[in-house]
This record gives sequence, structure tokens and C-alpha cells, in this order.
Amino acid sequence: MAYIYSWIPAYQQIVARLPQYRNNQAALVQVLRDIGVNVNEDEDHPGHNVPLTEIDPFTFLFFLGKHRNDWNKIKVLRQLCQLWNINTTVYDVCGIPGANAQRLWLFTWQHARNNEISKLWDLFDKLLANTIADADFEEAIGFPAVGRTKLTEAFFIVKPTDYLCINGKVKPYLNSKGINTDFTTYTQYQSLLQRIRDAIPEPFYKTSFQSHLFAEYENHVPNYYRIGTTAGENGQTVLPEMLANNLVSIGWEEIGDLNEIDPFNRKHVSEALKGMGYYTNNNNIASRKAGEIIQFKNEIKPGDYVLAAEGQTIRAIGLVISPHYVFDADLDFPHGRCVNWLYQNINDLQIEEGLRTSVWKFIEPVSINIINAYLGNNDENEMDNNEVQPNNNIIDMALNTILYGPPGTGKTYSTIDKALEILNEDIQLPREIRKQVFAEYQKQGRIYFTTFHQNMAYEDFIEGIKPISPNEDDEFLKYEIQDGLFMRACVEATYSYLQTENLNNNVIANYLDFNSLFDALYDRISAAGSEQLTTRSEVQVTATITSQGNFAIRHGGGREKPYTVSRDRLSVLFEQFPNPDEINNITNEFRQVIGGCNSTAYWSVLKAIANLRDEQAGDEIQPQQVAERNLSYEEKKIIVKKYWETRDINLITNKKLESFVFIIDEINRGNVSQIFGELITLIEDDKRLGKPEVLHVDLPYSKHPFAVPPNLYIIGTMNTADRSVEALDTALRRRFIFEPKMPKPDELLNVAGPVNLQTLLTTINNRLTILKDSDHTIGHAWLWEVDSIDKLKAVFANKILPLLQEYFYNDYEKLGLVLGDAFFELPHKRVAGNEFALFTGSSGLSGQYRNKYIYKLKNAEDLGEAEFLTLTQAAVVDED
Repeated sequence: MAYIYSWIPAYQQIVARLPQYRNNQAALVQVLRDIGVNVNEDEDHPGHNVPLTEIDPFTFLFFLGKHRNDWNKIKVLRQLCQLWNINTTVYDVCGIPGANAQRLWLFTWQHARNNEISKLWDLFDKLLANTIADADFEEAIGFPAVGRTKLTEAFFIVKPTDYLCINGKVKPYLNSKGINTDFTTYTQYQSLLQRIRDAIPEPFYKTSFQSHLFAEYENHVPNYYRIGTTAGENGQTVLPEMLANNLVSIGWEEIGDLNEIDPFNRKHVSEALKGMGYYTNNNNIASRKAGEIIQFKNEIKPGDYVLAAEGQTIRAIGLVISPHYVFDADLDFPHGRCVNWLYQNINDLQIEEGLRTSVWKFIEPVSINIINAYLGNNDENEMDNNEVQPNNNIIDMALNTILYGPPGTGKTYSTIDKALEILNEDIQLPREIRKQVFAEYQKQGRIYFTTFHQNMAYEDFIEGIKPISPNEDDEFLKYEIQDGLFMRACVEATYSYLQTENLNNNVIANYLDFNSLFDALYDRISAAGSEQLTTRSEVQVTATITSQGNFAIRHGGGREKPYTVSRDRLSVLFEQFPNPDEINNITNEFRQVIGGCNSTAYWSVLKAIANLRDEQAGDEIQPQQVAERNLSYEEKKIIVKKYWETRDINLITNKKLESFVFIIDEINRGNVSQIFGELITLIEDDKRLGKPEVLHVDLPYSKHPFAVPPNLYIIGTMNTADRSVEALDTALRRRFIFEPKMPKPDELLNVAGPVNLQTLLTTINNRLTILKDSDHTIGHAWLWEVDSIDKLKAVFANKILPLLQEYFYNDYEKLGLVLGDAFFELPHKRVAGNEFALFTGSSGLSGQYRNKYIYKLKNAEDLGEAEFLTLTQAAVVDED
């Protein structure tokens, strides 16, 4: 059901009826009066009124839109459709030009007319026949009551798909698109229309409506509304109805069309609710619900977002595309607003604000930031798009980056901002909000985080054979190839790439066919409680539904234990064996594909699904429906693997792709060559999917082809105190951009009592650079939160002193050159030589230690202002 641009089919049939009234124009005027239109009187001579008895078809159509109120226009159109037995329901007038009630006529008074009405009928006939010439256009423009603007409006309401009105609303919109709207002749008008088609690939009636939105809502700041989707707290969800009809809607069907409540205010809506039995014993609730209904009808504007919610879980997000309200009594929730559903089948977005309401405007900053993060919509929405584009990046930044620097420079801290920047998020938001947004992307599978360590292996990162605990239908421990975190990221990013590039849609559609068939069988068995299925050996088994949404197959013969048939494993079998009857040995062949299972149980369900497919032949999911489904990881992997098997070398056609980020903390602590394996080559920019030198490899465990997608960004961090950049694996260095994160004392604006932290850090790092190198310095991040001597002591005790002792292992003299005497217990103890045991076989080794100093650092708790202030004092240079 179309609830927007519903006037188009009505007007088409109205226009088709008009020619029969050319010779009975008085009857056509009477039609207007019959449907409640106030028809102005004519003048047979100046100042003398007479009934209007003649009219042209364009003026008749203008009269239908005479009312300023859209609801009144809709009522007029509905009454005309009823009068003329036109079987269509008009819900809107979106795109119809606003009429000036004082200038509806395209002809002058009777006493001044010069056969204009007859000529306008001729023009109407030529318009229907597509035979208008420049001379016809020029003549019509010359009529006293016409002009170019009004004539284009007349052409538009007759043929809204072929002509566009060039009026005061449309011109600014077209100019914003760089389109010059000047024209004089019909030929020039046609050329203008063609330029508009080329620049704006949408029907003209939609362009007309977008021009209205552009004029009225260009500066509108979007709001966010929660809309409940269930009838009561535990009622049935109405979301499928909303999604199917591109509506967001609310209940209370008994109060009827809200347009009929006059005046439409809280008092009268509340009375209507109570009159239909709602909240009769609670005026406060009735008033509050009335306020929600008014908010739904009047306050929600085009460009606002609606979040369809079940409790605190958001299930779908839509963009409101029209100001008009819809009432359809045939719907479960009959009060609606037209939307474009941007996201459906959402399972990973929860917002607590607005619970237990049908309509709620989000106002909490945390809620709004979470929504913006999910939408990737921090910029103003362009009203003419009617949709929000996903969080996209033009692929012109480094795909592989390593942030390197000494300890405490904020490398891991910076990965959050780096990832959000790649995903086009606002990194100027407060840190707490940025972390929340980051976490939301992790939940969505758009950001991945791991830390390399000495035990990390290829099998953990890409894929490897791992033990699997027995399922309820297995009787032994088994091993299977499991994906590592990087493989999962590649699958998710590749699937997104395929959708954006419209690649492999047939494979996806075929897989979704399985899902629809599985759901159909599931619904059938669920409704019946159980169903008898047939095995390969034509034995009856009983199928029921498990609490996890799978099938439970129980064999006969008194066996009590059911066998589970899962959707994920069954989908693999369906893709591998579309015709179950052709399988020779189901046990062996199933085991090769999905491992150990009860093959008889799986075959019985597989056969039932194949039968459903055969019964529904011709109803397969079309590729354009692919994007509407929210698949699990295993489902996406099947599709992606199928694509990898093609070893496709097509270049990227859509420069904007949904970005994914993979963060590897402490990348140099792992054996990169071992962990990445053959993938060290595939992560290069030009070796990725869609790039000129794309490479596919066959993985050693699964033997499947594999390639790295072009929209997966890799960010690594490296502590140069552990291993310098120069010592890093050369193959890794060639494939990454290295971004330094060095100490920045200037960013320390805080002080600890009298201690200037900028000076303190600069002094220490200068000494470390001399005694070690710039890789072994101290970062400013450790001192960010320091604003007192106590906090400074804690940082020295827990971080700085242990790090310096590691830098200068057993070399206390260099440590002393960095810290000075104030940090040591004085006097330094000297070895006298009598500390050793008597050993007659000694070769004089003890003498080497005589007079050697034994150093001991002060306990950090004993440090104070005086000790820290000495760190900035210059040392006395030793004299030779």
C-alpha cells in the first residue's frame, strides 16, 4: 500500500474522465460544488455576478487543491473519487503545488474572455497526445490569467511524471543543484526538464515535493523519537506491518481518524480516548497519552528520526519523509507517518530513555549521542535525500598504520580517536561519549580490538583447528576449523563491500531463500506444535521447536532423546545439497560438510525445506531485497566464501564503502611473521579486493580462497622501549605507515604544587635521550591527571621509577644521572672488602668490589616537593 504520492493514481483517473465534459462544462462545474468546493461566480459584465457555467480542465484541477489545509484537499479528492467510482484511496497531496485561491482560473471574466476556455481545452488534448508545439505554448502564456509559471503547474498536475512545475518553491531547490531554470519557449522548457532528469534521477512529482521540503525544512535540526511497537507491555509486535508499509504507527484504532477530532488538542483527544474506554479511571494517564498522540501527529517533522522500540531495544530506525499523517483502519496500528526505514532487524541497540511510552522525544545527550553513533549521522541531514547514507569514507587514507613511541605517550588511548576518525565520527566529543560510541561500534562488528603477545599464533588470528565441546546430537569430542578475530573482521567487511558494490547478490538472494524457507517450516511446525517428517528410509520422525529456535527431531521406537537440527548447520547443507534425494551416503557426505551430526535428522528437515522450495517455485527473493536482511556471521561467511571462490578481480566502482577498523595493541610483542603468515602480503593497499593487483590465497587449514577487503583499516600500536622500529620485521615495516606518538610536555598544563610538570618531563627526557635514545623516554600521558605532590609520588612509584630501573638495569650510576642524589638514600654505602666470606682459593676478585658504591633508591612515599624540584636542576660537570 502506497501512503505517499497516493494522489498520483487518483489524478490519472480524474484526468482520464475530463475529456467527456468538454461539451458539458456546466456539469463539470457542478461536480466541484457536489464535492464541497466553493466555486467563484462569473461576471457577464463588470460588477454583475452570474453562475460559472464553463470551465477548462486545468482550472478544474486547480480547484481540487483550492484549500490551504492538506486534510481538506484530501477530503475533496476522496469525495470526487467516491462520486466518480474511482477505486483508490488518497492519503496525501505531497508534491501538488499550493494554489492561490484568488488566482485559480486560467481564464478571465466572461465579459473579457476571448475564447480562452476552448483554446485551453485544445491545449489539454494536445498535452494528453504529446503534440504540443512552441506556438501552442507561446499562445497559452499570452492568456491574461496564465503565464509561464502557472502553465508549468497546469502541465504538472495533468502529467506529474512528465512535467515539473517551475515555480517559486521549485526554482530555489533546482538552483541549489546548480540548475539554471530560465526558459522561454516550450522547446527550452523540454530541454530544462531533461537537464533536471539528468541531475536528479527521480520522478518529477518527487522533485516537486522535495522542493517543498527544501523550502520549509532546510534548516530543521533533526529530532529523535521513540515509537513503541507492541500493543501493551506484553502484546504482539506490529513492527512487521510498519516495515512492510513504510510507516511508523501507533494504536488506539477506536478513536478513528485524528483529522476528524476538532479542535485537535489535548482535551479533546483525551475525551476521545476515554469515550472509547481507554483510561476511564485515570485522567492523568489519558491526558499524557493524548499528548503523545498529538506529538505523533503534529510535532514529528520531515527529517526527524523514529526509533521503533520493543522495551529498551531498538528494532528499526526510520527517517520521516513527509509532514502528512495517515489513517488506515485496516492496519493493526492505524495512525501512521511515512518513513524510509534505514535500519531494520536491529538487535544491538538499546536505549533506556522513554520506556513505557508509545511516543517519546529523546532529550538525554547520552541517548542522542548513541543514536548518532549508530547512524553515523553527525552532520545535518539533507532533506532532498530522504535517507541517511551509512558511515562511509572515501578510500584515500592509509589502510595500515602503526602508532609508535615510548611508554606513556597515549598510543592505545589514541586508537579510539583514530578508529572513530576513520568512521567519520566527531572526535571533539567528550572522552566518555567517544568511548561509548567506540563500544557501540564494537558491538556492531565495525571495530575489533586485540593485543599481540608471545603466545599469539596464526591459528588465533586467522584460522586454526580447535576442539569443540559435544553438541546434544554428538557423542564425542570433535575438532573443527574455527575463525580467528581477523578472519571475522574480514568476513564482515567483505560482506559490506559486496553489498555496497552490488556484487554476488544472486548468491546472497539464494541464501536468503533458505532463510525464508526455514522460517516458513518453523512457523508451520510452531503453529501445529509438532509435525511428522520423513527420513531417507521413509520412516516417520517427529519435529518440534526448541527454545533456541532450532528443530528437535525425535525418532520413533520409544527413544526419548531428541536431536537438534540448527539453522546454521542446515544452511550449509542446503547450500551444498539443494536436492537431498541425490545424496548417495548422507552420513559420510554430511560429516564432510558439517562434521558429526545425526544425519537422519538433518536429512528429514533438509528434505522438508526442499519440498517447500519446490512448492514455492517462482517466489525466490530478488537481489534488491538482499539489503533488507540482517544476517548472522555464519550466514555472511557462506556468502563471502562463495565470492572469494570466484577470485573476482573487478575494480571498486563505488568509492564510498562502509569502513571497518581492526586495532592491534602491542603489535611488536608478537611474532608478526608467524601470526600474519601469508596475509602479510594481502594487507597491502593494492593487493586487496577491488584493487588493481588484488591477490587471493588458499588458506592452509580450510583450503578456501581468501582475500582482504579494501574497507578494513588496520591500526597497530608499538612501544619503542620494547623494540625499536628499525628492529621490527622488515616485511611489516614496508606495509605500514608509521605515525610517531612522542612525548609532548607542552600538553601538560597542570602543576603539582610548586613543581612545573612540563619542565620536569622535559629535563628527564633530555637526560634519557643522551644516556639511552629517544625510544627510551617517558610519555606525557602518565602525568595528565597529576595535580598534586601525592599524585606525582604515585606516578613515580608505580610507573616512572620501575621503568627507569628497567631502562638502566643494574646501572645505578646512569639512573643517578637522571634522578640525582635527592632520590637516593645517602650517603651511598661503599664496599669495604670485609663483607665477603673467607675463601682461600680467591684470586683477588673481592678486591675488584672494594670501594664500589651500593645504591638504594628512596621509598616513593618519602619523596616530597624538595626532591621533585631537584629534578630540574643542572648537574655539576665532573672534572677529569
